[in-house]
Order: sequence, then structure tokens, then C-alpha cells
Amino acid sequence: MDIRNYYKVIVVTLSFTIGAIIKLALLPCYHSTDFEVHRNWLAVTHSLPLNQWYYENRSEWTLDYPPLFAHFEYGLSKLAPYFDSAMLDINNLNYASGKTKLFQRLTVIGSEIILAIAIFSLLKSMQIGRKNHDIPMPIIQLLFALSLLNNFGLMLVDNIHFQYNGFLLGILLLSISCMYQNQYLMSAIWFSTLLNLKHIFLYIAPAYIVYLFYAFCIRQSSNWKRFIVNLIALGIATIVPFILSFGPFILMNQLPQVLSRLFPFKRGLCHAYWAPNVWALYNVLDKGLTTIGRYTRLFQVRSTSVSMTSGLVQDIEHQVLPSITPAVTFILTIVFMMPSLFRLFRRCSKRTFLETIILCALTSFLFGWHVHEKAILISIIPLSLLAFDSREHARYFLLLSTFGGFSLFPLIFTGPESLIKIGLFVGYTTFLFYTLGEIHGDHGSTFNLPLLNRLETFSIVLLIPLCVYVECLHTILHIDRILPFLPLLLISIYCSFFIVYCWIRLHAIEAHQEDELTIVESTVKLNSRKKTTMTTLIADDRPATLLDHQWINSDQALECLKAIKERTENQLRDFSLLFNPTLPHSIVTKQYRYKILLVGKTGCGKTSVVRALMGKEFSTLNSQPTLGIQTTNIYWPVRVNQSTKPVFMFRLDFWDVGHTSSTRFDYIDKDSVDSLDMIIFVVSAADREGFNELPRLIEEKQNQCSPSRRFVSLVFITKFDQYPVLTENDANEFQARYNISVYLLSNAYSTMRLATGYLNLISEKLYRRDLELTGQVSTY
Repeated sequence: MDIRNYYKVIVVTLSFTIGAIIKLALLPCYHSTDFEVHRNWLAVTHSLPLNQWYYENRSEWTLDYPPLFAHFEYGLSKLAPYFDSAMLDINNLNYASGKTKLFQRLTVIGSEIILAIAIFSLLKSMQIGRKNHDIPMPIIQLLFALSLLNNFGLMLVDNIHFQYNGFLLGILLLSISCMYQNQYLMSAIWFSTLLNLKHIFLYIAPAYIVYLFYAFCIRQSSNWKRFIVNLIALGIATIVPFILSFGPFILMNQLPQVLSRLFPFKRGLCHAYWAPNVWALYNVLDKGLTTIGRYTRLFQVRSTSVSMTSGLVQDIEHQVLPSITPAVTFILTIVFMMPSLFRLFRRCSKRTFLETIILCALTSFLFGWHVHEKAILISIIPLSLLAFDSREHARYFLLLSTFGGFSLFPLIFTGPESLIKIGLFVGYTTFLFYTLGEIHGDHGSTFNLPLLNRLETFSIVLLIPLCVYVECLHTILHIDRILPFLPLLLISIYCSFFIVYCWIRLHAIEAHQEDELTIVESTVKLNSRKKTTMTTLIADDRPATLLDHQWINSDQALECLKAIKERTENQLRDFSLLFNPTLPHSIVTKQYRYKILLVGKTGCGKTSVVRALMGKEFSTLNSQPTLGIQTTNIYWPVRVNQSTKPVFMFRLDFWDVGHTSSTRFDYIDKDSVDSLDMIIFVVSAADREGFNELPRLIEEKQNQCSPSRRFVSLVFITKFDQYPVLTENDANEFQARYNISVYLLSNAYSTMRLATGYLNLISEKLYRRDLELTGQVSTY
């Protein structure tokens, strides 16, 4: 193992051990009927032949998970006799001896090793914490691992209530990690396996379908023949787990029986305890209109023999509003998924893929049929992968984790366990707010929690009186005798509002950013036809302490960009001008000029990088060698993050140097060499040899330049969609080892997002370098 991965092993092992100790302390706790569900499944799979598994109905808790999970239970049943063989008696209903409890609790903790392995894989593939320059990466990764392996929702649902969600979500994270490593087929296999373990993950299947089809079948194919081969390979990788899982039941003509167990649509729109989603709000609205209609006769109230607030699992009919059918929920879910799926197909970046998984899961939770409250974990866990590197996602992760976690309170209602759940919730939520506040540099204030505004803070504070009423006053005041469902309704309705709020805001984040690059669509005059530009596959770190990356959204920025854009065609090359733009002195207080050299082999894409930054069309195919040196001047306005917030104009002079000139550095005069501010080293993703030579080349250029004027080094890996031999893992390892930012670029349909984002990032790095040279960084 690479020595750089040893600390990751320590981080994950330590986090898992801490979590295991806490979970072992929860062994004697209350367990729900799900405990008997899984005990019965152990007995069914152990005692009966395969052809009877999905017909057995002596217990009301019949087998209703996919066949692969049934085989998982079968495997566990082989270990059960070492604890208590009586638990495997199919007639021993509601059996819960001490040894049986110990065995089943330990299987949950043991199965979470998969989650630990997935976290270790993610630490390598996603480089969690690499964007933070104030806190060491190992510390951030330790906090990340602790937050996942000790997640409050998982601990409550798995280790007290009793389920195996940690094991299942671990497989999901393994699939995501493989995707981040460009192991598309392996990712498909893991996800297909997951679907055959628990079909609730169909919620996020559309994100996988869109991304794998585009990223693997289209982007990895140079011609139709290759496309067909990739499509067949992806189909095989996806269908093999289904064949292994469902194949025996198909051969026994039992597929309809299995499917009837997996999709019991007669269970009703909502679960016994309403999940905090749109249908909970819909039910309350119908109840309110029903009450008003009975007293005022303004509405026609239909009679029904079923109460929505009975706390029973049953099909219901609304009395005023139209009753909802499974078809309606399916259509609404697909419709509200479409915007994020469209953005995923258009951008096809790994970051957007992860955001789409979150939104698909959350959309299905809000609009799906018979949704369980525990399904909120399918959104919370993937969102945590973004929270430690993205301030915006951290904000809504905190809200979703808090309200999603609180919505699980009704699962645990016994006295001692209620105190435990409150303690775990308060402790975990405090840990998250403090940790993410420190990571993102927001410690909150008297009236604001870290990363939240005042209204969001107030909404969380209101959970305190709600908790007091639900856990204490409802019973003390004997209201439980009259309105037993009221605590469930209050929690569900209150949490629904803020989960919907998070869903809307996450859609807004995805719509307005691409790999953390904030852009303004209105500043760009797009041609009606598609333009081939370059897009980033992994985002570089974006320090937001010196320059205000959000300023480009302001009216002041639009005025600056308007002055740059409103030129005649012979004067304008998008953001590149033939002369200095005239801007009001009241806006721009100072101009900085920087010289940027692009170095790389012939055909690697140096000219394409410059044209992409200009917002011009380009082609990396059949490229012609650059002769001598070609210069391009780009003007870009930025605003500084300090009390006076001055606006500067950066003139970025790009020197596109031909390969002959770059190998003979003395081709450029000594004064020009010493005045360099940045060198962009460009290498093709198909050129492993050139990539391996980068450290030597970078050291060589550094030795040739003045030691008193350090230049900034960047690496651009181009042509990532044209037979790449380099992977994101190569780029991540290079970046971590040499502390040089690396960008992966490929041809894709895009707009000026790329130019806007990279010009911001390049300006940030140059301005930071200037302040470091003068020792002024600490004052900003």
C-alpha cells in the first residue's frame, strides 16, 4: 500500500472503532418490529427451500426484499446457530432471546465494515478536504469519517430501531467512489448489486442511467463501433447481478410472486407514520378543507371509512382533494427529476452526477408512493460527501441532517431510549455545526448558527419546544388520549416544510454552478447553435478568502462586463480585447498585469485552452503546431474580499509557446523570463510519458526563473475524452504530492461557464501569490 494511504486507514479504523463502541453500548436498547422481520427472514431462508421463500406467510412479516438480500440473510443464518439455534425455527414467532438480540445487533455492526471500506475508498478518490488551506487534510478526513460512521440517523435506525442501512449505503458509496475513479463498469456492477439488495435505491437509478450512458457509452467512444461495444459492456455489467439474483425465480416461474412482494401498491399513499414530504402537507390540507367544508359547506366532503391519522398502514382516500394514485406519484417524481437529469446530461461531470443522485433521492422522497421516513438517509449520506468541501452544500446538509434526523424521532418512543435519542441527536448535530463551521470559516454569532441565516437558525431553535411537547407535554397533559397521532403529525408537517426548502435550494445550487464555478448566464451572448468548448471533470480548490467569486453576479460586475462585451467585432474576442477597456474610475480602482506562459508538446491543446478562456470555439482534433509565440490579452474584473471591497482589472497576457520554443527556453529573453507570473503546463491525457516528465519539466522552469519572483504553476490535462491513459486518480496523486493544482479537461457541449470560472480561479491564484510575496496575505 502507498504510504500516503496509511493515514487514511488509521482515520477510518479510528472512526469505525469509536462508532462500534457507542453502538455496542446500545445493544440492550429497545428494538422495533423490524427486529422480528429480520429474525423471521433468517428462519425462512434457513428452514425452507428456495422455491418457498416468497410464498411463506406464517408470519405477517413476509419476505419483501429482493432475492440478493434474502441470500444475505441466508448467509447470516449459517452463523446464527453459534449463538441460539432457536431463532431459526420458522414457527418460533416473536422470538427474542438475549443471545438472539446479541447476534442480530452484532450483524448490523459487522456489516458496516462495508461502509468503512467505502469511506476509505472515497478518501482516495474524492480527496475530501483538499480544498481547505487552513486545516490539515487528515484532520478534515477524520471528521468526515466520524460524521459518516457515526451518523445519527443511521445509528437510530440501524442500531436501535434495527435495520441494515449502513451496509446498503456503504455499497452505494463504493459505487460512487468507483465512478470518481472512472471505473464505470465496476460502478455499474456495485449499483446493480445494490438494487438487488434493496429496491428502494431505484429512486436514484435515473442518475446512473444518464451519467453512465453519456460518460461511458458516448464520451468514451470515438466511433459507432466503440459506442456499441461500450453499450453492450455496460448492459452486461448491469444485468449480471439481476440474472444471479432473479434467475432462479424466473426459471421456477415465480417472478410475478416475487414482484408482488417487492411492490405492494395496496399499502397506501403514506406509511403509518407520515414521512415528512409533500403528501404529508397534502393530507393536512385535505383534513383542513374537510373540517372547513363540514362547518361551512363550501366544499363537497366525500365520506370515507378510513382515517388518515389512524397510524395504520392502509390505502386511504381524501375527502376534498383528489385522491392520489401510484401513477400520479410516479409521474410527478419523474417530472421533478427531469431538470437535474437534463443538467447532468448537458454537463456530465462527476460533481453534477453526485448532485443529481441527491436530488433524485430527495425528489422521490418528497413525491413517491408509500415512502418510509427512513428513506431520507438516501439523500443525507451522499450530501455529506459534498459538505466538507463546499460551503453551499454544507449549509443545506446541516439543515437536511437536522430536520431529517429529527423527523426520525417517532421511531423511538420508549422512555430510556427517548433520552438516548435526544442525547445522540444533540451531540451529533452540535458536532456537525461546530465541525463544518470551523472548516468553512463561519463560527456563527449570537443569533446565527454557523453557515445559517437568522431565519434558518430560528427554525432549528423551534425544534426545542416541539421536542418538549412531543416527548413530555403531550402525555403529561393527557392529550394522547384524545389525539394520539398529533405528535407524529406535528413532526412530519414541521420537518416537511424545511425538507422541501432544502430540495428547492439544492436545485438552485445545481442550476447556478458547475463544479463550484459561479457564473452569470446573462453576461454571455450565446450563438443559437451548440458550441464545443472544454469542461472540467474535477474542480480545483477555490479559496474564497481573497477575491469575491460571488461578485460576478452583482449589478456592478454586469456593468464592468458590459463595457468589455460592447465592442465591435474587430475589437472584441469575447473577454479578450485588442486594447484596454474603458471603465468608470468609480468602479475599477487599479489594474494589474500578469504574464502567463503555456508550455507543452505539439498537439497537447495549449491553443485550445487559451481559446476556451476567451469563450471561442476550438477543436483539439487535427491541431496544427504553434509556431513561435502567440500572445493573447484577456481583461477580467475582480473584487477583493476586504472591508473596502475594491474592484481591480486584471490583464492576463497569455503566451502560447510552440514546442520548439518551450524546449529551448532561452528562445525567450531573460527579462521576459524573470517577469513571468504563471506557467500553465499542458499535457494530453493520452500521453503518459509526458505526464511522467512533468515534475522534471516544472523543476527545470523553476530553476531558470528568478528565485525572488516565484511564479504560479498549474497543470492542465486535456483531451480526457479521447483515449485517455491518465485517470483522475493520477491527477489527484500528482496534486497531493507536488502541491500543484491540476485540471482535467475534455471536449463537451458547454457555454462560457468554463471561461468565467477559470478566469476567477487564475486571478485568485495570481493575486494570492502577490500578497504572499509582500507578506500581506494575513491582513486579508
